[in-house]
Amino acid sequence: FEAFDAYIILFYLAVYERDVELLRLELVGTFSVDTFRRVFIECVIPYAVRHFSKDPVSKAKKDDDLKEKSSSNGHLTFEADLEEYDTFDDYIEMLIQFGYVTLFASAFPLAAFVAMAANLIEMRADLWKLSHVFRRTTPLRASDIGMWKMSLKAIAWLSACSNLLIFAFTSSQLRQWLPDYYVTDAGGQSAPKDGYFVEILLIVVCIEHFIIIIAGLARKMIPKIPESVSVGIQKQLWYHETVASKARCLTVQSKSNEVKSLSRRTVPNASTRKGDERQY
Repeated sequence: FEAFDAYIILFYLAVYERDVELLRLELVGTFSVDTFRRVFIECVIPYAVRHFSKDPVSKAKKDDDLKEKSSSNGHLTFEADLEEYDTFDDYIEMLIQFGYVTLFASAFPLAAFVAMAANLIEMRADLWKLSHVFRRTTPLRASDIGMWKMSLKAIAWLSACSNLLIFAFTSSQLRQWLPDYYVTDAGGQSAPKDGYFVEILLIVVCIEHFIIIIAGLARKMIPKIPESVSVGIQKQLWYHETVASKARCLTVQSKSNEVKSLSRRTVPNASTRKGDERQY
């Protein structure tokens, strides 16, 4: 619902109004305000709350040092009472930001650079919050980010169609290549001539299929795991197997030595037996 609420007005301006200037103004305003709001809420407010709360974690550490306890129970108790970190808000914010950047890239190309700068700042702020404001999360193994990966893929594929529609029908970019296919309407906007709409739509579909084919080939050609990483993993596995085999060999050798020493202690040798028989 949040993504629908964020994109509906932009799709209305792009598809129904077909006004690229209004689309750009709305996108710049919405995206910029949302980006600065996230940076302020995620970075400034937690730091201010932490600063004016007189740093209770550091105070707990000092109290533990003064009491000279062997374990910092006070500090651990304070951290256990902290609020648990919820990743849902971060994921939905990144998803909406990714949609702003990709779905309407032809209307506001600089959105990617603004998003990258904001993400660098917010990344450091999240690391600080995980260390000082929220309870430390329990590390869990996961192969991917779950449903969010599918959502990002869907937005990425949908962005090819949305940008092509803006390219062909909302803006005048395609008109520069095919001026005979367009006419200026009463509102001063570019519109397809009568009888050329189907041809323009076929051109858009062909470009869209070409982009999808290129993207599919790129996914097949680029490995999911880089070669350097796979080689490093194989080296690490070989090293662990070598160390484990050496440890097993040493264990077997030590066990065999123990068995030999025990057998020498319990079973007398032949010379000792002969000497005992002569004495008798």
